[in-house]
Amino acid sequence: MKKQTKLNERWIIFIKIMLDPWVLVLGASLVIIIHALQDTEGFNIHLYVILLIALLSSILGAFIIKKWIDIHNEDLVINRGKVSIKNLKLIYFNLLRTEKRIKACIRKLDKKDPAYDLTVTFFEEVIEKCHILQEECITSVSAWADVITDADAKTMLTQVFKLKDRKESLLREVHDLKKHFYESDAKDKVYDEQFERQLAQKEFDLNEVNNQLTEMENRINNSILSGMTGTSILKEANNDLSNFKTHEN
Repeated sequence: MKKQTKLNERWIIFIKIMLDPWVLVLGASLVIIIHALQDTEGFNIHLYVILLIALLSSILGAFIIKKWIDIHNEDLVINRGKVSIKNLKLIYFNLLRTEKRIKACIRKLDKKDPAYDLTVTFFEEVIEKCHILQEECITSVSAWADVITDADAKTMLTQVFKLKDRKESLLREVHDLKKHFYESDAKDKVYDEQFERQLAQKEFDLNEVNNQLTEMENRINNSILSGMTGTSILKEANNDLSNFKTHEN
């Protein structure tokens, strides 16, 4: 059932239509012609002017009706787009849960089982199918970006993936730097200062990436894509990085 538009919303739509340049031009033309008609004489002139007024009035009326229908149809398309995105997100989350359960099953498998490798291969193929379907969901959500401006999931989530990869790379670099420092026998003041500078730069870069990740996550969660960073995209990435950092310590 179509939702009834509130009175104030209808007035806003009406004012927007009335302030459209074409409506103003046609309306002003009608006023000028009607005013000029009062100063003219002759049946033929009056007839032509009346026909012109009728024509302009018809065009103006048709234009106003079309604008009114377009605005209402635009709202309808946007609402349908939001519902479609909501359904796509539901499918996306179910795929993520399925992937998570499959990974849990793989961890519980007995590696001594003769069929272990075959079972893992089968599960990995299912996970790959889940990834393909997840990508299809993201692409389908992004297809609504022309109608709903904040639905460009592919671009936004790609940026998140890149930031996540950069963060993981920096964590590994910090880990390797510390490991090399503590295992090195050639330590002196210059070496210590060089290590401190390199470590400070890496930690500064890591902090910048963390801030960008947080900002990106907030942008997504404040849009129609809210929640799409709450599972495998940022949550699992952060969990993996946290685990890596724990192993480092």
